[in-house]
Order: sequence, then C-alpha cells, then structure tokens
Amino acid sequence: MPNNQKITALYCRLSHEDMLQGESNSITNQKDILTKFAVENGFLNHQFYIDDGYTGSDFNRPAFKRMLEDVEDNKVSTIIVKDLSRFGRNHLHVGLYTEEFFPQRGVRFIAINDNVDTADVNSSGMDIATFCNIFNEMHVKDTSKKIKASCKIKSDRGQRVASRPPYGYRKSDHDKNMLIPDEETAPVVRKIFHLCAEGYGPSQIAKQLEKERIIAPAVYEYNHSGNILANFDLNRPYAWSSATIARMLEDVSYLGHTCNFRYGRPSYKDHRKLKLPESEHKLIENTQEPIVDQNTWDIVQRIRKSKRRRTNFGEKSIFAGILFCADCKSKLYFHRHRNGKPENWKFVCANYRKNTSNTCTMHSIKESHLKRLVLGEIQAITKSAREHPEQFADFIGRKVNATLNKIITESSKQRPSTKSVWLN
Repeated sequence: MPNNQKITALYCRLSHEDMLQGESNSITNQKDILTKFAVENGFLNHQFYIDDGYTGSDFNRPAFKRMLEDVEDNKVSTIIVKDLSRFGRNHLHVGLYTEEFFPQRGVRFIAINDNVDTADVNSSGMDIATFCNIFNEMHVKDTSKKIKASCKIKSDRGQRVASRPPYGYRKSDHDKNMLIPDEETAPVVRKIFHLCAEGYGPSQIAKQLEKERIIAPAVYEYNHSGNILANFDLNRPYAWSSATIARMLEDVSYLGHTCNFRYGRPSYKDHRKLKLPESEHKLIENTQEPIVDQNTWDIVQRIRKSKRRRTNFGEKSIFAGILFCADCKSKLYFHRHRNGKPENWKFVCANYRKNTSNTCTMHSIKESHLKRLVLGEIQAITKSAREHPEQFADFIGRKVNATLNKIITESSKQRPSTKSVWLN
C-alpha cells in the first residue's frame, strides 16, 4: 500500500486506576491532543484505536490487537500516542515494540509528551525512553501494592473485597458494600442448586438452562453494565459453561457468607486468575441474605464430593462415586471394554489400578451382580415394611433422629467463636 494511503494510528488507553487521577488522561483529552498534533504536523488519514478501561501492564487489549493486525497487513505508517504510559506500562514489551517490532515493519512511533520519535533516533527523548518505561512500570507495581493493602484492610473490617457481585446478587442502592438478591437472577441460582440436589451434574444443568433460554452470566453482566467478562459471546447468549455451574455450586456467597481471597494473580505483570489454597481464604459469615437454604447446600456439597464420572465410552453407572474398596478404602472405578457385554461391566479398586501390587490386591465386582444384590435388599426392606408397618416406622424414626443428632453435634463443634475466621 502506498504511504500516502496508509493509516496514521492514534492510540488512546485509559485504565480504571487512571480514571481516578482526573481529566488529564481521559480519553477525550487524549483524542484532542492527538488530533491537534496530527493536523499541525501533516499526518493524514488518521484513525483512532481506543482501549477504555484496560491496564497498561497487559497488552491483551482489543483495540491494541486490532492496531497490530493493521500493522502486520501493512496498513499503518505511523503510530502516535500522548505519552509512553498510554502505550503500555511493561518496559520490556514497550521496548520490544518501539525498538524492534515497529521499525522492522517500517512504522514510525511517536510519544508526544515524552519527545519520542523513532524517525529521529538521536533525539533526547529516545535516549531516556528506557528510563521512562521503567518508571511507568514502577507506577503499576506501586499501585498493585496499594490495592492489595487496601483489600486486606477492607477484609479485616468484615467487608467483601470483590468489586463485582456474584451472579444472583446485586449491590444495594443504599449501601454499595451490601449485597441483596437480584430479583431476576436469584431464582436461577436456586434452580441450579435444586437441579443438582435432584442428581443433575454441571453439564446437564448447563444444557437445561440453555434449553430454557436463560441468559448466561457473562451476557447478563454485559447487558446490565457493559462489562465484558470471560466466556462472553453475544452470538450465544444462552450458552452456559459447566465450569461456571461447578463454581457456583461451591460458592458460599449463596449461603449468605463472604469468602475473600479465593482467587489471586501471580504478579502485577501476570494477570492469570488462579485459585488460592484454602489457608489463604478468609471467611466472613452472615454478610448478606442467603439465596440457598442450609439443607439444600448440604445436600449439594455431599453430591459434589461424590462426583460420578462417565467412562470413555459415555456410560455412567448408577453406583459411580459411592463405592469404596473394603480393604484400602479407595474409590472403585467403573470399567468396561469396548466390545464387552453389559453383564461383564465391573468396578475395580482405583488404588490397585494405579499402583498394581504395591498397596492393594486385584479384586473387582460386576455391576450386574451389584444390581441384583441391591435389588434384593430393597425388596426385603419393602416386604418388611408392608408386613410390619409400625415397627418399620419406629425403626426409621430412630435412624433419622440419630442422624440429625450427629449432624447437630458436628455443626456445634465446627461453628467458629468469632464472625471472621481464617480457613485452614
């Protein structure tokens, strides 16, 4: 493409932290400065690339990536930014782009306020650009430390540190630190827990919600706030993720509690969201109105601890997840051969399967045999209930009372003495 037809890329960026520092770095202000500079210096065919609300330490920004694609397609002759910090706050990456990537592709780079112009390598701005980039990155590091300290103080006060409410809740109109059930999404959360209590797995629940055309959390958030979250796909608004369902089923927020510091990032440069060990979690009880009752929560957690997995061929036994080896107490895995008959499908000791002769012996039980045993027990119990209804009702009542007393005793032992506890 001829140079007189190429784009002059005017790049603007503003992070959430920059918004707090006033009007000087606003998108409007940047656009005015860049437009004035381009017109006064004869840069034609200018086009804006704007990333509003994106941090400078990460280059995974939509407008920035679009600008790089245009550079690769030989559509850009010059890139102009207000200053180097608007381009980025990672000194290694900024240096790589301005000193290698752009020059190798014949693209001129200008940072107005820092007097940087790659067309004039002898300028004073080029000499100190490296130091400017280092100072810009130090600003991000310092801001990261301040945010972490602020979050710890907020958590110590018994407040939630996450800025966005979990799906099913919204911020109170009277107190931004208070969460209240969302009239639209709280019923969906209850539905998810009830489906799980009825035996549905996360994938099955996701399919059911999609079938009922219930809008997925990421799309719901975008429709109400404009924020773009992970898994956002406007073309598939009802596509629920099984991973999202699984996380919701383990979130104590729906029980009315707050758990801070469940997730974190390795560093201010690495923005991957990682699950932190439970020793770093901080649980604060009774911080908002629960969406799910304790009984439903307990049922779901028991079910989730005994997850039933399908075989490689798609089958899932009715006994999967609830059978254990009598010798080593390991779980029994459901096993079948590709061409094997259903009556030969069996459960084998997981410990022996992994360690062979080291810790357990080779033994198995056929699923068909288990079904006959269980069916026989059920028939014997129902026969006894029909023949001796009063004695059977008394027996069941004593069993239920014993179980309830055990649950109450264990709950009283585990109940914390203070409102805020650190999880171990």
